Amino acid sequence: MKKYSIILFTITATILLFSSSGYCQEPNNFICGWTKETPSMLRKNATLSKISTNVPGYYFRTTDTMKILIIYAQFADDYDTTGNQFWPLNQLPSFPIIDSVAGNNYTPYTLSHFFSQMSNGTLHVIGKTFPFLIKTEEVSSYYIGSEYGSLNFDVLRIMDSLDYTNNLVNLKEFDKWHMSNLPSGLINEKGPNKFIDMAVIIYRRIPNYLKTSDSFEWIGKADLGYNYGFDSLLTHDSIIICGNMPLRDNCPREQGAGITYKYTGEHPEILCVRLAHEFSHYLFEGHCDGYGLMGSNAIQFGGGETHGYFQSSMSSIEREKLGYMSIEPVSFGTEFSLNDYLTTNTAFKVPTDASGKEYFLLENHQKLSIYDGVGNYDNHRHDNNGKGMYIFHRYQHNSWSWEKIYPECADGDEPSEDNKDAWNIGYNQLFSPYSRPDTRLMSDNNSLEKLLFS
Repeated sequence: MKKYSIILFTITATILLFSSSGYCQEPNNFICGWTKETPSMLRKNATLSKISTNVPGYYFRTTDTMKILIIYAQFADDYDTTGNQFWPLNQLPSFPIIDSVAGNNYTPYTLSHFFSQMSNGTLHVIGKTFPFLIKTEEVSSYYIGSEYGSLNFDVLRIMDSLDYTNNLVNLKEFDKWHMSNLPSGLINEKGPNKFIDMAVIIYRRIPNYLKTSDSFEWIGKADLGYNYGFDSLLTHDSIIICGNMPLRDNCPREQGAGITYKYTGEHPEILCVRLAHEFSHYLFEGHCDGYGLMGSNAIQFGGGETHGYFQSSMSSIEREKLGYMSIEPVSFGTEFSLNDYLTTNTAFKVPTDASGKEYFLLENHQKLSIYDGVGNYDNHRHDNNGKGMYIFHRYQHNSWSWEKIYPECADGDEPSEDNKDAWNIGYNQLFSPYSRPDTRLMSDNNSLEKLLFS
């Protein structure tokens, strides 16, 4: 396994540093419907940054078992038999997306396997797939001008009817948690509250005329889109499926009791990390501005609020927030080895000031994990493109949604799909106040008067 020996010098030294090989930005056509400006997302009493053996995420615990219901749906007028090799018409998909039993040997590219890998085996996301494909009673054009919540409600109503007739699943299996408001923040507590904990609805195909409407413009969204109250679904099992936050007894109007996803024929491996992104909205309060599973990279990729440019695994910052690892600080004049990030839980930070809010983050990505997608996950997940050490520039904010985590690409350009974004021996080995990129700080626009070397 390739590792980097790194020495940090002050500006008086003469130097060489690292070089390049490819930043992980993917998938670049994915749009998540969660908007970071939504006031309800900026909940101030959530506990986000503790490092312990029992860390609460923004809504879900980060170390326990979450059991979710997966529902596959198809429009009544979906007759497409081409361009969807992984999901045949009128059938359930040919690939698994979740395992049913908690353990240590999950199926690769399932939500169970992904979160087990990211959490070092402490978060178990398991569930069941509803055994029937749900076909809508109405053709797709019926939903023009409607909110996606109306579509989801119809699908869930059909699901409940089929379940009542055929006794297919026990929805009480998916009601294991509730939320308590404690002085320290929102903490998930074990115990049912008659609300399903999470349902995921995945549509085989969304017609183009629905994709262009405001209600269906995204690919994934971390809610079901309808509100608790007159339009919530009381199932025959006396379990409520509402379109809001599942773990709070009053089921407020802000969030959703699950995930809505529009499948576009992508490889199941890509589907897995996209669904992991949506699920992680329940671990974090929203997108961050830049690199990571929850990253939007809005500044790097065109400005505005175009979310969905994210990495195929959690960044070390995200994993530290959830208590899965610690990022060790290093000081100048020290030498240290940087092993593969994902398989050894190793990352280092170089502080830039006494506050600790701004620093350079070092991660070594050798693509030893199947979820290490550097070099663009869509295009070359299983080759050597993008391997190398990555330098990220982080400016910490009190709100996760306004975190800034930007890559310092070795070629001085914005992240791309080439091999010139990571730092490797023999390419661009200098990172200094005078290099491109340089060590200019976000906080005061001055440069860090020190150099990093390999």
